Amino acid sequence: MRAALDLTTSRDLAKVVVALERFRDNHDRYPEGLQELVGPIPTSLLNIYDQSDGRLVPRLYQYRLSTDGASYDLFAIGADGRTGTSDDIRPQLGDSLRSHSGYREGLR
Repeated sequence: MRAALDLTTSRDLAKVVVALERFRDNHDRYPEGLQELVGPIPTSLLNIYDQSDGRLVPRLYQYRLSTDGASYDLFAIGADGRTGTSDDIRPQLGDSLRSHSGYREGLR
């Protein structure tokens, strides 16, 4: 069950990466936060909420925009509920998307 949830989360994160790239294409910048992708009243089925730690009240996926705004990190916190641990979940990206996106794992 845990593996299935992690896989679903990783795929959801990949969809968020695609949405971030579309946002950049349309606005010449990445959003300051994930909420900008869906707006105040979500009109798309894009999931920006992290439920990987099993909480009933989900939180947003971890999104860290670089200081120059040119790249970002994106991940789910995983079962332990803490960032920066071995169970953090990353987006499952193909090589083409990974190399042509602003996604940078571990960005500080």
